[in-house]
Amino acid sequence: METTRETWVHRVNPISKLGISVLLFVCLLFLHNPSILFYILILLLLNILLLSGQSIFRFFLFLLPFLFIFVSTSSSMILFGQGENIWWQFGLIKISEESFYLGIHIGLRALSFALIGFFFYPDY
Repeated sequence: METTRETWVHRVNPISKLGISVLLFVCLLFLHNPSILFYILILLLLNILLLSGQSIFRFFLFLLPFLFIFVSTSSSMILFGQGENIWWQFGLIKISEESFYLGIHIGLRALSFALIGFFFYPDY
């Protein structure tokens, strides 16, 4: 498939992109603040949209499975997690403050990992 336009990301040495991707991956592994993860996600999203050379429609088409992963992992952690400050409970479903923040944290981390993969291979 042909990209919309070629950018400098296509011409960068793949080993350099791999090194940067591994560094970002390791940094995200040890990051436990959901607000910082959100800002990193926005930064990665803007980088991919501006530097990949793909159309916005094609990018979001390829992002759909990862959005499904975000929703499924976040909702399963939110609905069935543990915590003391319970916001809502019905049968087995228990939403607590801790499980909500942990679910959002895991979902943002999964989406950030997906965007790092998009940056490594801009010809998706």
